[in-house]
Amino acid sequence: MIENQHAYCPECDTRIRFYKRPKLGAIVTCPECDEILEVVSLRPIELEWSTEEYYDDDTSSTDESDWDYSYRD
Repeated sequence: MIENQHAYCPECDTRIRFYKRPKLGAIVTCPECDEILEVVSLRPIELEWSTEEYYDDDTSSTDESDWDYSYRD
């Protein structure tokens, strides 16, 4: 893993590490508070609340194939 590959959730301040370098605009979910976040900066990596709506009443139609998965320390 590359050094400093982490960011903090703007909602709960949980440290979120990335397995691989994220892309600008990548969507992640905070493992602690379940907020849907977007990568808004790469150097340093920064996360903000996503402005897109990814969930509706039928969650089976949610396409998570483009999501960048991360984990909490």
